[in-house]
Amino acid sequence: MLGPHPFSLFPNPRLGTPGIVVLPAAGFRRAASEITSWPGYAPTPLLDLPDLARQARLGALRLKDEAARFGLGSFKALGGAYAVANLLLAELARTGAAPKASTADLAAGQHRAATERITVTCATDGNHARAVARGVKLGRKPKLTPHQRKEILHRKENGEAVREIAHSYNVHNSTISRLAT
Repeated sequence: MLGPHPFSLFPNPRLGTPGIVVLPAAGFRRAASEITSWPGYAPTPLLDLPDLARQARLGALRLKDEAARFGLGSFKALGGAYAVANLLLAELARTGAAPKASTADLAAGQHRAATERITVTCATDGNHARAVARGVKLGRKPKLTPHQRKEILHRKENGEAVREIAHSYNVHNSTISRLAT
C-alpha cells in the first residue's frame, strides 16, 4: 500500500451518480472546440509516476501537469475564461453591438470599446479568479471588485510588495499602485 505522502487522495463520492451531469456532451464538444482553437492552447502533459504506481499496486499512475496552462498554473484557466468569453459574446449580441462576434475577434481587440463597459467580477481571488481575468482580457481590461480593492489597500498598508499583490489579482503593478490608501 502507499506509504506516507504530502498529499491526500479523495475519491469523488458522486462519480457515476445518475442524474449528475456537469456539462452535457454537446456543451463539452462546443467548449473543447473553442478552447483548443485559442492561441497558446496545448494539451496537458501527463507525467508518469512509476514508483508511486508500484507502491500503490497500480499498473500506471499519471499526474496531469497544469503548471503551464496559459501561464496560470491551473486547469480552471479553461472554464472561467470560456465562461467569460461566452458572457462577452452574448452581451455583444444582446445589445446589437456585434451579433456575430467570435472569441478570435475579442482576442484581436475588435470590440474593445463595447466590452470594456461590461463589468465581470468573481467571488474569489484564487485560481478561478485568475481564469476569469484571462477571459476578461479577451475584450477588456480586468476590474477589481470593491472587496478586492479593500483587501489590496489593507495589504499595501501592511507593507506587502506591490508586485506580489498585483500578481495575486492578475493585474499590472500600476493598477495596484494607483489605488489610494
